[in-house]
Amino acid sequence: MEISAKELEQLEHRVQASLAARDVSDLNVIGMGESSLALAWPDDTPTLVAKRLYSSADPADADYQFERIQRYITRLADFINVVPTEPRTVRVDGRTVPYLIQPFYRRDQLVENAIAADSPSVDHPIIVAITAAILATSQDGRVALDGQVSNFAWVDEELQYFDVGTPFMFDETGRSEYLGDAVVSTMPGVLRPLLSRQAQKMVDGFGGKRQVFRQAAISFPRLGLDGWLEPALVAFNRHIDEPITVDEIEARVARMHTELKVMKGMMRVQRAWVTRVRRGHFDHFITDSFSGDVH
Repeated sequence: MEISAKELEQLEHRVQASLAARDVSDLNVIGMGESSLALAWPDDTPTLVAKRLYSSADPADADYQFERIQRYITRLADFINVVPTEPRTVRVDGRTVPYLIQPFYRRDQLVENAIAADSPSVDHPIIVAITAAILATSQDGRVALDGQVSNFAWVDEELQYFDVGTPFMFDETGRSEYLGDAVVSTMPGVLRPLLSRQAQKMVDGFGGKRQVFRQAAISFPRLGLDGWLEPALVAFNRHIDEPITVDEIEARVARMHTELKVMKGMMRVQRAWVTRVRRGHFDHFITDSFSGDVH
């Protein structure tokens, strides 16, 4: 799992060009969040994945992100296999850009593809393993997985978790340790309180066993794995007092389309403010994880 400082800098320059063009066709994108990408490297025969985090003019911001991520990994490591994750930075145009470097997994090793090639079953070993991982990590309410099946690999009959870039950690009241200043600070002042509250509410909602099970269940229809939803719910509902229903999941997926549309609209306002008013550089993507589009 090696990428030299020069190679990482070259990759970041390609990212910058893609940001300017609002086009990621020059990048080997293997994963897409709502404002970030997971990039395979090298392009022809990938051996690793580079995940870009929020950049900042202050190098200390990258250190803070890495410190939180390491605490998250340490907490999770008692309950689940977390893939090896190396923090790296590159300095470009006066900004420090943090990356997480992780191993590259074949398509057939990714859980979403592994189960797509198999028959839905409540007792499938991957469903059993995901259920156990959510139960284990939810024991004290202080840490949570993003349980979407796209965040796991299945290697040698064991589950591997790789989505550590957004640490879900909570205090004793259930409030998340939300890290949003890097984004909120670039919004027009009048929008910052609203965006901050909405982001905090969204991340708080990832806490708790039922919420993580629900997030996992939502990912099945999102990924076109509809046949797996009911077996997964049977497995999950064995461990929670208030069962999750198919209707609840379908309604939540529909709401997500609306909510994400609003979020993308606010991000476009943010981009216009940064680039046209402040004459600055908008340094993250506006992506659609449902469609794979970049706006």
